[in-house]
Amino acid sequence: MGRALSGPIASRLSATEHGEGSSWLVLSHGFGTTQTVWEPVIRRFQDTHRILTYDLAYVGQGEREEPLYVDLAAYADDLIGLLVERGIAGATILAHSVSGMIALLAAVTEPELARHLILLNASPRYLDDTDYVGGATEADFEATAHAIRSNYGRWVLDFAPAVTAAQDGEGLSVFVQGLLSLRPDLALTVLKTIYAADVRALVSEAPCRVTLIQSRKDVAVPPEVSAYMMERAPGARLIELDVEGHLPHLTAPNVVLPALEDALQQAAAWRS
Repeated sequence: MGRALSGPIASRLSATEHGEGSSWLVLSHGFGTTQTVWEPVIRRFQDTHRILTYDLAYVGQGEREEPLYVDLAAYADDLIGLLVERGIAGATILAHSVSGMIALLAAVTEPELARHLILLNASPRYLDDTDYVGGATEADFEATAHAIRSNYGRWVLDFAPAVTAAQDGEGLSVFVQGLLSLRPDLALTVLKTIYAADVRALVSEAPCRVTLIQSRKDVAVPPEVSAYMMERAPGARLIELDVEGHLPHLTAPNVVLPALEDALQQAAAWRS
């Protein structure tokens, strides 16, 4: 059972601390999930790490009647503020999907906060561009927006199996419920922010070690994205998972956990 943290930012983001280890591991979830998605990771590493989990601000913004964020910098400011508030520096940050670029933004802005970024199925830009394959087009996003406005529940039931590469199972069910818990207008605003983001210029500025963990096949993040980041992130390392889907930590934790252990052991070797 985690320990709920106090403090203005920690309280707003429902931040929780787990474990008793000496090295900080910060976990940042992606769209459609909450910090509860990290439960298998917490169980695996809480004996060796102090673990900080939190919810991205959009999770509670509707209920708190706060303005919704419209760029990733606001989310990065939250992460920076949370780490400063907790007195955390030199952390390993494990970040999924859009949180990967939130973590990168935070690390570039305040380099002392992160020692190692582990980016799980993350992308600096989800839309195709000249000489860049992001995995989606402007037309794809417009079709998504239309589907959300027309029938959000139907869109969720179509989107979730496609993005997880799962037709059944607990992981798919958790993702469906996470999406359905969001107001449609809030979900669309978050997705607009994600698809508008372009932080490719920051990949080469990563101030710390970067490990990419990527599914072999992911409709949201094609292999060209990992190749792009590997070419530009200084000293980056790629661990490819023999699974399909954008949320392998949810649908195939037995595959993801050994990869994370590998990445964390490598980080320990860097520090020694």
